[in-house]
Amino acid sequence: MRWIAVFLLLFCSNVGLAAEDEQTDAAVDRRLDVLYGEHQIYRQFFNSLKKAIVGRDKATVAKLVSYPLYVIYKSKNFIVKSERDFVARYGQIISDRVYQAVKSQQYKDLFADSRGLMIGRGEVWFSGICVEKTQANPCSKVVVKIVGINPDASR
Repeated sequence: MRWIAVFLLLFCSNVGLAAEDEQTDAAVDRRLDVLYGEHQIYRQFFNSLKKAIVGRDKATVAKLVSYPLYVIYKSKNFIVKSERDFVARYGQIISDRVYQAVKSQQYKDLFADSRGLMIGRGEVWFSGICVEKTQANPCSKVVVKIVGINPDASR
């Protein structure tokens, strides 16, 4: 009889956990609110980034990057210093692997931790960057930017 009570307790606990761990847009919003104090700018950034990459809009993608950007492509490191440099190297940076990762990424499946948000298996990382500080608030204005692109991720 005791094992039935233990089984029911475990089963009910797992059902509750599954409901909490459900992957939904709202669940990601809640997680970002906890991690970063807000979610709207991250959701908007993700949607803009996805639209620009899927649309192959090089100039717009370049504007979404925090420079300098360190990239490893085919086991070689290089630094992208500006939007112009990014556009010139777009094919190396936004590889087919990166393009497919972004295209297939759903907001509800984004990975987020204290370092930022990850697309795919690490092909793209983006994060909030503090751009304005006041005495009252150590970070009064945040902008979201791409902080990492890994064309060779998960090889």
